[in-house]
Order: sequence, then structure tokens, then C-alpha cells
Amino acid sequence: MPQNNAKAAEDMSWLVKVAERMLRPIARLLVGKLSCTVAITILKEAYISEATRKMRREQPGRRITKSALALWTGLDTRNISQLEARKRPDVVPAKDICPEAAVLHAWANEARYRDRKTKKPKDLGVYGRGVSLQTLVSRVAGRNVTSTTVLDRLAQNGNVKLVEGDNARLLDAHYVPTTDDEQKILEGTAENIGRHIETVAHNMEAPAVKGDWAHAEVGSNRISSEDVEKLRTAIKKLVTQQSKAADKEIKAAQAPGKRVSNESVAVGYYYWQEELED
Repeated sequence: MPQNNAKAAEDMSWLVKVAERMLRPIARLLVGKLSCTVAITILKEAYISEATRKMRREQPGRRITKSALALWTGLDTRNISQLEARKRPDVVPAKDICPEAAVLHAWANEARYRDRKTKKPKDLGVYGRGVSLQTLVSRVAGRNVTSTTVLDRLAQNGNVKLVEGDNARLLDAHYVPTTDDEQKILEGTAENIGRHIETVAHNMEAPAVKGDWAHAEVGSNRISSEDVEKLRTAIKKLVTQQSKAADKEIKAAQAPGKRVSNESVAVGYYYWQEELED
């Protein structure tokens, strides 16, 4: 719950730093894969959902108004209404989450970029008004993104190549911002990160009678570079042993068959070390 504390109210920079520390690694995972615009929309929806949940728990029976949601989230009521009305599709094409795919989709499918006779995508001039890569990029990706920036990115990925006369040729209209291995890692990581943060949230919100969930971390900033590899190997072995022991305890507690009262639990481990900037 909020508190009345004049001294604490003078400087809340610590909370901003906490948010930066939590969100930066998530940005590292998603940059180049999911546009910031989409990520911000997801974050706004999460704010609304969590604000609603908190108000229902702290003020049971009280009507949740758009005004109250605006106060708790910092969003305006019109934005809240739009987000609440937004339908999430079951299938999300790449063109809807990253500008590179959106440019390729428009180039391959819109009539203005297709040859009338062959029905195939035209070669586009990199610069110029009218039908060109420059105007396509400006319309789809935004005026702050140049055609050469997009061309370099797509050429590197094998989607486009530069041909004679400063023209760009579409080779492959399909742009997937992740590899199959990255997809597997990200899907698993989402569960791990989500559960870790939910454990922290539970321990902050749960009354003492319900008890804390196990949450611990140990570390040091005095490990010599020469010993890091040895330590990492030892910790990996230890984590393997501990995860097997935890799995044994969880399986022993599993109820036979399906029950309505069954609950889900998980235990996670990780190793982290500081990475020097390139």
C-alpha cells in the first residue's frame, strides 16, 4: 500500500532504476524481433489488466471505472477503452510485429508494386518519389527510417539485392525475425522470467499468514577471470543435481489422476555472470 512519507517522496529515482534494470534485459531479447510499438501496446494492456486485478483484490465489490484505471496506470481513458476493445488475433503474421516484414509484405502484395503483365514484384528504385523503395519504407516503416537502412538489413538477410541503376530487387518476401532455436529459447524463457517475477510479486503482496515462496540468490563480484570457467562448470553440475532433486520432490507430491483442486508449481535455477561490453 502507498505510504505518507515526505522524505521518501522527494526522490523515487530508485524505482525508475529498478524498472530500467528489469526491462533492459527484456529489450535485449526482443530488439530486432518485436517492434517497440508492439511491445509498448503489450505493456499498456498488462498495466490495465494488473490494475484491474489489484483493485478487485484491494477494493472488492467496488466498481472499476475508467477514471480509476487512468489514475492507476497513467493512461488516458480513451486509450484504455481502445486497448480493452482490441481483439488479439490467434495468428499474428510477421508483418504486424516488425517493419522489415511489413515492407516486404507490401512490396510483394500491393498492386502498385507489382508488374501488370507478369504480376511479379517490380524492381524498385532505392530513391525517388512515386513508386520507389524510399516511399514504400517511409509509408510502412516511418519517415525516420531510410530506404538504405532497410535495404542493408534485407540484403544481409537475403530478401533483397541491389541491381543495375540503383534499383532493388525482391528475392524472398518472407522475413522471420527469429531462428527456430531462438523461438524455442524465447518460449521457454518467457515462462521462466514470468514465474520469477510472479514469485517476487507474490512475496510483496501476500499476507504473512500465507507465507513467502522460496526465492534466493547468491553471488560475488570478486571472482577472478582465471577461475570463472571452473566455477561455471561446477555450478552447472550443482544446478543439474539440484534440479533433479527438486523434480523428484515435485513428482512425489503429484496427485494421481486429474483433480479440480490441482495446482501448478515450478522451481527454476540459473547462472549469471557479468558480460563486458564489446
